[in-house]
This record gives sequence, structure tokens and C-alpha cells, in this order.
Amino acid sequence: VGADLKEQLREKCAHFVQYSIALDESKDISDTAQLAVFVRGVETDFTITEELLDVIPLKDTTTGEDMFGAVEDTMNDMGLPLKNLRGVATDGAPATLSEAQGFTGRMKRKVRDAGLPPISSVHCILHQEQLCAKTLHNFKSVMDVVMKCVNFCRKQGVTHRQFKVFLKDLEASYGDIPFYVLRAG
Repeated sequence: VGADLKEQLREKCAHFVQYSIALDESKDISDTAQLAVFVRGVETDFTITEELLDVIPLKDTTTGEDMFGAVEDTMNDMGLPLKNLRGVATDGAPATLSEAQGFTGRMKRKVRDAGLPPISSVHCILHQEQLCAKTLHNFKSVMDVVMKCVNFCRKQGVTHRQFKVFLKDLEASYGDIPFYVLRAG
């Protein structure tokens, strides 16, 4: 099934006249860094597709060079030509932002060195709700309570599993509680 889905996505990507990618780096339960790569592409008839392109484990280090190499391999594997790339969005991690050594700087240089039009870059767009709530000062007390509840439910495995069963019994729209992390900056 997985290979078939990947091939379907590869075929869809082949029709993109322009696309952008978004990255979100976080650690899994075994403390391995995972780089989620999303693509948003537009076809000639203006059909827009947004998909999870890949989740790449970063085994040793999580430098801008590591991320750039992993994303470049994924773009090549999925048949996404650099000439059609229009933008990148990142989660704001230092390894993604640095113009000198970060993913964004490396991608911009690769595009420039290929003689292509410059790409746009934004960061933290993947966490819009948290950013919005952070700026609403009167909403802070609500978010503090929500964060305490989320952290309580996620802190211990037993409590987390019981909460997931509770959601399933309620036939809730979500099968799990999202994990919220406030980043400095």
C-alpha cells in the first residue's frame, strides 16, 4: 500500500507547475529527530494539492546541511524540479533559519547558483494557532489551562492511553490530543 501511495503522489507531483515545501523538525518518542516535509503544488488548471511528502529520520545530527541533503534527496525522488520551487516554510529551528549554514540559506543559494528566480521563505507558519494565541494577551490564561491539561494527559503513558480510549469512546473527531510546545522567540 505504501509504495502505491508514494507512486500516486509522485505522479501528482509531476503535474505541478509550481510548488512550495514546508519543514517541521521534532523528536519522536525514541528521541530521534524526524523531519516532516510537506508539499503544496499547483497544476496548470489551478488545482492545488497539499500532502505530506516524507518523514525523514535524522539519525546523528540535525544541521542545516543534514536537512538540506535529506530534502534535496526527497525532492529528487519525488520528481520535483528545483526550477518549479517558489518557497519554503520552516518551523523556526536554528538549523533551518541561518542564512549561512541553515536549510533556508542553502536552498536559496542553490536556487541562485542555478540561475533561477529567488524563492520566498517564511518560518513558524506551521504553528499559526500558537502564534496567534501568543499575541492575544487576554487569551493567555485560557492557553495556560489548555497547556496544563495537554501536558498532564501526555506526561504519563497510562494517562495518555486512557485519554485516547476516552476520545474513541466519544467518537471524537480527533483520536489524540495535540502536543503543544512554546518555543522561545
